[in-house]
Amino acid sequence: MIIQWLYFSGHILTAALTAGLGFWAVSRSEMRGRRWFGAWMTVLTVYSMIRSILILVPTYTGQLYLFAVDNAVAGFSALLTAWFGAAYTGRNPVSNRVTQLFGIAVIPLTVSSLTAPFHRWHWLSIRVIKTPFPHVDETLGPGMTYLVLYGIAAVLTIVYYFVELYAQSRHRSGVGVLVLAVSLLSPVPLLILTQLEVLFVPTYEHTAFSVSVIAIGTAYAAIRLQFYDVATI
Repeated sequence: MIIQWLYFSGHILTAALTAGLGFWAVSRSEMRGRRWFGAWMTVLTVYSMIRSILILVPTYTGQLYLFAVDNAVAGFSALLTAWFGAAYTGRNPVSNRVTQLFGIAVIPLTVSSLTAPFHRWHWLSIRVIKTPFPHVDETLGPGMTYLVLYGIAAVLTIVYYFVELYAQSRHRSGVGVLVLAVSLLSPVPLLILTQLEVLFVPTYEHTAFSVSVIAIGTAYAAIRLQFYDVATI
């Protein structure tokens, strides 16, 4: 029970953090691409809320359908990661070819995710484990592998955009850009450790907690280093 509430609280705190950060960016800052940033934080908030609810759902059916929605939301969070990176660094997410590809690629990913309970394309197999709290343990199918690769591509894209901006910056706020870029790489080690099943709850998908690292890194860069003041040469 203690472990269940620790994990639940972690997701709730993450949701509160991303919601607050998104509100601040849209209503209180002059950050470039702030509306895309707000949309990104909103989707991450929804994602963390779904993760917190999953920890409390005891039935197989409930876990199955909610996890399918979770996967679809994860795809959109990856999409908005790349789109915010483009907008912040002076690119138009709607017309930029790279971000257009992300927009097209998310469509089959969403279909695969939402229909996952009815086929074995997305997950080859899936089961619900009841201890130390209810959670799913899935075997990656082509659809889920697609989601993982899509997320990695989105992270690498925004990291490239921000590192490029950092290299061109002549202001100290460029450090904030670098902090944000490094925080966005946090899903990669968590993904590896999750697949190796060496974390505290071996069968739990700990990559969800990378949202916390991303949100904290963003908050640090935005509030302490004022990354929205970065200007390129």
